[in-house]
Amino acid sequence: MASTLADLGRISYKRDKLDNAERYYKQALSIQAKQAPDSLELALTLNNLGAVAIGHGRLDEAEALFRQALAIQEKLGPGSLDLAGTLNNLGRVAQVRRKLDDADALLLRALAIREKLAPGSLDLAYTLENLGVVAKDLGKPD
Repeated sequence: MASTLADLGRISYKRDKLDNAERYYKQALSIQAKQAPDSLELALTLNNLGAVAIGHGRLDEAEALFRQALAIQEKLGPGSLDLAGTLNNLGRVAQVRRKLDDADALLLRALAIREKLAPGSLDLAYTLENLGVVAKDLGKPD
């Protein structure tokens, strides 16, 4: 059931129906927290719920959700692509908050994982783009 709810959340998110996505993700999270606390599935749902929070402009909530996901992923899936996604998302939050040194460090960690596990991927390109914006904002040379 939790998996189906999370899938419905992803579909809603991709359709830009953030309220629906949030509802589905919260329902999935409730089940996962009872059945499989500290699982990678729970971490993925936390990460996805954080993305919804960003979409609603709730950066404090997004950061808290991403940090919860990060703690689980660093314990159960260090060096995974899901971890890289969470690092990238935390980097985005830091970037928006103008904590550029933090954003740079988080995005560099995501980059290292994505270069190793997904060279040539769109996610790698996305991280590179984010790093480029942060570097520009930090006044780093080309």
